[in-house]
Amino acid sequence: MATTAQSLPVPVPVNGLRADLDDFLVPPTGAIQSQNWLLRDGKMQVRPGLTTYAGTTRANIMAYTLYQTLSGNSTKLVQASATGMARYDITTHAWVDITQSGNELTSATLFLPVLRQFQKGGNNYVLHVNLTDIPKKWKDGDANYTDFGGSAPIAGCICVVGDHILLGRLPGSAGGDQKVDVSAFQDFDSGWGATETAILSDTPGSIMSMNELSANSAAIYKSDAVYVASATGSLTPIRFDLRQAGIEGPASFQSVVTHTSGVHFIFGRYGGLYTFDGNIYTQHPASEAVRQQLRKQCTGTVNFLITRRFGVFNASHNEMRYYFPSTDDFLANKCLVLNLSNNSVWIDDHPTLRFGGGISCRDPETGREQLYLGASTGQTYTHEGTSDNSAAITHYLQPGVTDFGDQSRWKHIPEVVHSFYSPGGSQTVSIQLQHSVSGEDITLSPARAVTAMPHPIRPYTTPFAREVVYGGLRLSGSTTRALQWRGSRAAVIMRGYANG
Repeated sequence: MATTAQSLPVPVPVNGLRADLDDFLVPPTGAIQSQNWLLRDGKMQVRPGLTTYAGTTRANIMAYTLYQTLSGNSTKLVQASATGMARYDITTHAWVDITQSGNELTSATLFLPVLRQFQKGGNNYVLHVNLTDIPKKWKDGDANYTDFGGSAPIAGCICVVGDHILLGRLPGSAGGDQKVDVSAFQDFDSGWGATETAILSDTPGSIMSMNELSANSAAIYKSDAVYVASATGSLTPIRFDLRQAGIEGPASFQSVVTHTSGVHFIFGRYGGLYTFDGNIYTQHPASEAVRQQLRKQCTGTVNFLITRRFGVFNASHNEMRYYFPSTDDFLANKCLVLNLSNNSVWIDDHPTLRFGGGISCRDPETGREQLYLGASTGQTYTHEGTSDNSAAITHYLQPGVTDFGDQSRWKHIPEVVHSFYSPGGSQTVSIQLQHSVSGEDITLSPARAVTAMPHPIRPYTTPFAREVVYGGLRLSGSTTRALQWRGSRAAVIMRGYANG
């Protein structure tokens, strides 16, 4: 019997959460559990924190857009809440309310508003729909938004195709859940009900999202089908073509996210993940891992409140981020993160905050890409820093177990040596040893603590003196500084055969 300890790797779970697998079947390069860890830019790290951005505005922020004048000399972040809108002033570093007095928005928090931009009469406008109010318009220099003209219908969805505005999901008319109304050419204040209307009734589902594919085409997503709307240049300016029926459509008005390649990522109403390039609607390779992770995270009773989910693409880190409520709350408290470099899935948790909308865009002041999130309190947060507005980030990470190269033998684990990097200051990490003999539920040893430091004077070592057949680690803690895990190595002494 060998008595010399071997130094064997305990891998970093770079392949992310695998809720689609039984815990025992999750490989050591995958994660059984994870909260507030993610693989970002090739580093396994605790997620960035949240930092307040300017002051508060109206409660329940639910959408943003980065607005720019046609001259390009003015760029503003514009937001929409349940009751109004606001723009950010880069001179005063404050939000300025642009809600029209007596014409406040009345949308409940159940459905998300949608913002688009459109050029008319030498100006660029922000356009707003929310399934409840007459569509709104605002341009730079206006003190407040106003209603569309021309008896524009109330709508839940909006998109731009070939110099026309398309409004969809029209609750005030017959067949409205499937209906699209087209504006006049280059004019959202006229042409409603006269230029062109269409009822997309090939399938029984409702319109859920309308998203541009190019300057002259857009995808119209129903709960059970996808159409493509294309500019024709004729008296009937838009052609509607059914591309695919029988699909799992989007969960909400903001569950379709456009990648920089132009491909749409669709977070489905039953939890799956799909892509659409204008021709083929297909299931994403990570779809089942996404679906099962959402089911595992959600404890609500109202169909997981799917209409409150929203997606954001963070191009600078190649991440699709999908915010959702995990309980019977109307606003999101968790985020599923899909790292598109390797399709790994991670979970951000925000136990004390509720988010209604977000955007990843160029910061009007610094020019660098920034992720903005709007909270129920009316506070905007940026996704940066090492704490949640000075509060510690609670985290845990549990990779799958390993048999250390021999599934038939007992192993004695006297100690495990870890590689941590904490550049901003010391952080305590609790470490437990996972244990299973032959496939029974995994158990955990008592926790051992190590203190990660910017410049350690000795290796980070935790003694365990534990007998295992299958083993692994579980990390946990609360951090206010950056923390990376770069892997561990276990001292392993092979013992007798487990079935002997």
